[in-house]
Amino acid sequence: MKSIQESIEFRGVSAEQLYETYLDSGKHAAAIGDEAAIQPRVGGRFSAFGKRHLVGRILHLVPGRMIVQTWRTLQR
Repeated sequence: MKSIQESIEFRGVSAEQLYETYLDSGKHAAAIGDEAAIQPRVGGRFSAFGKRHLVGRILHLVPGRMIVQTWRTLQR
């Protein structure tokens, strides 16, 4: 299995705002325009775009600055 590491730069929004959006189920759902369920803690599970589309686990958090996740899609 290969790992992929991706970094994305967002402009016009603070790191704190993005952090909060990625870890809040309601805000994340609003941002993507679909379902999202997030347990906002290390070891917490999350899903997005419906419970059977994208799933993962939170590996590491630096409050307001960094989120490290593992995730996969269940669609083929």
